[in-house]
Amino acid sequence: QEMLDDLTNNLAWVYRHQGKLPEYLATLRESVYRHTYNLAPEKLIVSYANLGRAYMLVGDIEKSERYYQQVLQVSNAENFTTDFVDTLISLAGIAISKNDLASAQSWLDELAPLQRTRLQESRYEVLFARIRARLSPAEFDEDACVRAFSHLTGQYSVTQRSQLMSDWLEVLLLVKRYGMAKTLIEDISQHRRMTLSVSLALANARMTLLKAGGSEHLPEIAGIFYDAFASITEASTKFSSNETGMSWLSQSRRLINNYLSAILPSDDERIIEEALFISERFSAIVFNRHRMALASQSYEKVDETLQSEWMLANAAMSDPQSSADNDDKQFLKDKLWELVQLAGQQRELSDSEPVQTFSLDKIRQSLGNKRAILKIFALENKSCAYLISGPYIEQQCAFSPDALTAWISGRLTEYHGFKTLYLLPEGPWRNSSFAALNDKTGTRYLGFEMGLVRILSLMDYQSAGDENSAAGNIVAFTNPSNPSPEYMSDSEAMQWRAGFPPLPWTARAADVLATSFPTVPLQVFTGDDATNESITSAAARDASLLHVGSHAWYSPESPETVGLVTATGDENEHQGYISYENLFSHVFHNRLVVISACETEMGKSYQGIGMRSLSHGFLYQGAGATISTLWKVPDRATAEFMQHFYVSLAGNGGDIADAMRNARVLLASKRRFRDPRYWGAFVFTVTGPDYEFLSLEH
Repeated sequence: QEMLDDLTNNLAWVYRHQGKLPEYLATLRESVYRHTYNLAPEKLIVSYANLGRAYMLVGDIEKSERYYQQVLQVSNAENFTTDFVDTLISLAGIAISKNDLASAQSWLDELAPLQRTRLQESRYEVLFARIRARLSPAEFDEDACVRAFSHLTGQYSVTQRSQLMSDWLEVLLLVKRYGMAKTLIEDISQHRRMTLSVSLALANARMTLLKAGGSEHLPEIAGIFYDAFASITEASTKFSSNETGMSWLSQSRRLINNYLSAILPSDDERIIEEALFISERFSAIVFNRHRMALASQSYEKVDETLQSEWMLANAAMSDPQSSADNDDKQFLKDKLWELVQLAGQQRELSDSEPVQTFSLDKIRQSLGNKRAILKIFALENKSCAYLISGPYIEQQCAFSPDALTAWISGRLTEYHGFKTLYLLPEGPWRNSSFAALNDKTGTRYLGFEMGLVRILSLMDYQSAGDENSAAGNIVAFTNPSNPSPEYMSDSEAMQWRAGFPPLPWTARAADVLATSFPTVPLQVFTGDDATNESITSAAARDASLLHVGSHAWYSPESPETVGLVTATGDENEHQGYISYENLFSHVFHNRLVVISACETEMGKSYQGIGMRSLSHGFLYQGAGATISTLWKVPDRATAEFMQHFYVSLAGNGGDIADAMRNARVLLASKRRFRDPRYWGAFVFTVTGPDYEFLSLEH
């Protein structure tokens, strides 16, 4: 068992050096499960710490933080001093990256009385300085900084020394000690080897210093940026933790925002095209990273099932007393082959890369007079919006989000004739309802005027094919049953589950679908049948249209925890809820997933890798399009919205955005549902142009 544990961790190390991210994460997770059952603290510490580092590489800061906190639960300052101190340092660094300075200071306070190695002391000093630089830059102690530099001697590895120096470089830029920063840049540049994260930090610092010198340095800034951006693009396809470093995705986002803030605002179409390309190329990169991270969970699922099936097959074929006949053996072989194919699908998904052709002229030609793009850049100290159509481009930058929102609302409600508006929001606008934007009179809403379509990445959108389900069938998952009263009293988990009331109005969706599409095959999972297994079944994942009507779990206090309520089943207390990880351990081939539940668009936006929500999870795992919600929506209003939507969809040739626009208008025509809180939450997101339409009739 000890040898197997060590081999598992070593295999993960090999995957890391080969750049196989899904296998790397899945193997580390398998190691954690092994050690959890073995209850060996020293092994658990290693496995949890490895996963903390691994998820930091992916950019999933919340998961990284969670695993580092697990280290603290099984270690202590007396018996595992080095691991305990390393973990506190890592948690403080994560808190700083989230701008949670209070938590960062708390971790450092806990760390202060503990014995530290020379490297740990250096990391502690720079973390402390980073906090002070943010809270009170005027009190920066230059002498302490110089002493810290003198400690960075040859006893550290090149990687360690360059990382510490780049952290100090960030401090110097925060307190605007540009002279010291220039000297430090020269020192770091002498290192022949450095991780990508250090290289990006160096490029970012050089750009910041040049920007401080005036706009005449813009050509030099552009040269520095594009050298770094080429490295970012290469790293996105050739993952290697030794070469990229822990924070390369966060550094990438910082570098991109730094450069875009230097060239925007601009009405020069070449600059606008450049900014769009950079932003959307990075969106495509993080889209693929999310897919790779989720693929690791599917590998894990496949590995577990393969192991179970292999044990059954081995027993059936090697036991002389076995009653297994040739049909049984063939069944097992077929099952194994099915699982191998699933693993192959995950590899195809994780290896996909967008086409890199990009032309603003071609985009504008394709838009014509009836369609437009609204791109919002959330930069370091300002935000810029660009309204792009065939005839014109308009732009506005503002330091206040409210001021920019007012401009967007005013400009869009002035125009007439747009049929479709494509939305590319960043920052706070990701969670905004554009449908609820209105004119100065407060009577004309944008959601009544035109179809609204969100795009995760314009570059992915341009290169997306039409490869999803062509079966032309529908699966409805609605109104999962609650636990029975007698079972609820025996289970704390079921008492929690009973807090979600039944949703009888969601069950109407199946009747509406049957009436709207009478010739289309329809399969319904409802009540006791609306289980974890049914929502992840091949029938649900392969349907052209998957309609999900349930409670969704999202909390602003823990935005990384999202999931769906399912049927309980009186004999299994693990039913009743399916988490993000369990739901998206599967590939979804649906053309459209309608998630008729509360806050299914909401989740945690990670620095570097974007949003983690139910809607985005379906898209990351292969769905072509989703309809989701931005806030809690009443059951009755949602049911009526869905009825109007499906009737409109059946009658307009499958135009999803227009069917949603019509549903908003019809629902708001009733006095009780006139307020935008009833219809403004629904958003439509696509991965490619072919998924803007849904044809179901045979």
